[in-house]
Amino acid sequence: MTSAKHNLVFVAITKTATRSIYAALKKHFDGELVQEHQKEIPPQYAGLFTFAVLRNPYDRLVSVYWATCRRGNDAYGFKKYVSRTGTFAELVDNLDSVMEDPSELALPQVEWVKPNRIDRFLRFENIAAEWAALPFNTTGVKLERLNPTVKEAGPQNPVARESWETFMTPDIKAIIREKYADDFDLIRSVYANNN
Repeated sequence: MTSAKHNLVFVAITKTATRSIYAALKKHFDGELVQEHQKEIPPQYAGLFTFAVLRNPYDRLVSVYWATCRRGNDAYGFKKYVSRTGTFAELVDNLDSVMEDPSELALPQVEWVKPNRIDRFLRFENIAAEWAALPFNTTGVKLERLNPTVKEAGPQNPVARESWETFMTPDIKAIIREKYADDFDLIRSVYANNN
């Protein structure tokens, strides 16, 4: 999504508050959708301020699972990855196939970062404060949470889930750490530079 008026480009990585940011950019900053989750910023937008959101890979994969396999909406056809037990552990057991799924929901976040110059990364875990500090947000527009999957996000989602930590076992964490090693490295680097 881009805004010519505000000279910005939002690189929308799947499962990183995309709907909330799209809505805020459209409503308050004349945002226009170029293409959903496009991995490379088109050349005509080179030189604009770019930003993206990064999310803890454990939390992000639980969100993928919950949004596709548990909410009763299988628009992406992810239930084929959990057809035996329907559990998060089964999804992780099939992670190679999940990561290659054409929907790109579980593709590593670095796939959106590698081809682009990103001026600012927002941390999903601190998104409200970091959104408020973006240079184009001079009027203090608050980011409304749309489509949350966790219970503490509020009553707007009757099919909410527990925290991502409740889905983890040592074995599951080890698999996710291995498969998303580049994401963990990127996040460590970004977070170290932001502190």
